[in-house]
Amino acid sequence: MNSNNVPVLITIFNRPETTQKLISALRKVMTTNLYVVADGARANKPGEKQKCEETRQIIETIDWPCNVHKKYFEENHGCDPTIEIALNWFFEQVEMGIIFEDDCLPDPTFFDFADTMLEKYKNDERILHINGSNFQFGKTCGDGSYYFSRYAHSWGYATWRRAWKLYDHNLSTFPRFKTNKQIDEIIKNRTEQKFWLGFFQKLYNNKFPFWDARWTYAIWSHNGMCITPNQNLVENIGWQGDATHTDAGEKITNRLMTPMQNIIDPSTKNICEEADWRTFWHYYYRSFWQKLQYKIRHFLK
Repeated sequence: MNSNNVPVLITIFNRPETTQKLISALRKVMTTNLYVVADGARANKPGEKQKCEETRQIIETIDWPCNVHKKYFEENHGCDPTIEIALNWFFEQVEMGIIFEDDCLPDPTFFDFADTMLEKYKNDERILHINGSNFQFGKTCGDGSYYFSRYAHSWGYATWRRAWKLYDHNLSTFPRFKTNKQIDEIIKNRTEQKFWLGFFQKLYNNKFPFWDARWTYAIWSHNGMCITPNQNLVENIGWQGDATHTDAGEKITNRLMTPMQNIIDPSTKNICEEADWRTFWHYYYRSFWQKLQYKIRHFLK
């Protein structure tokens, strides 16, 4: 499989500026199979319907040979439900693919990396997710160009139909997961354990809508692993200029991309505990709550 033939799914809404940048990135690699899901405007948001239309019109500017499949909604479903619908629709049609939200800007080498990993590990049922993002701030893990992690990031990633089949919005197995102390087999650090058990409980009780945290639970509850590049291959461009961000938040979101020149397999297939601790501390335990507060305020509005 050539990297430009890997199916790509993008979800769009009301941001023509970031969507234009994403389409420009896809133009660089001449993506040939593109799936687009667009959420509808909210009735109580004046001017949003026009923004949604402007965003959809950008898809019509695709000027290279590309099969474009569209699923556009007139009504508004919301961010997290739309992504779940999009992924279900995508994997009804393809076996594997790359996924971006409209605020994710990939480096061209991410497509080669994702393509290589999708093929190499397509039959390895423990590998469930391929990250494009790296939150190690220049530190590397192991002797390869990627390492194995328990954490799945949603800022540009790749996965398989076989993996997405494990997704369960209701977290129906969580009571057993908690009773059997399955978290002890996944995480040794008590701070991490307490954080995630509390968060999964809130998801189970439907207090939070977040699809990506539910995906994390699906991976962990099936003893899965993720692949993370040792350099950042996807930049998030949707948080820039947001006044609610602290310095830590800016450090997380405004990370430069570095092209991956060669793909070198690591000599071991063990999870890099040190890297995962840094990811937890810098991304989830601190800035995650800042982003959570922002998303809750945005949701309530």
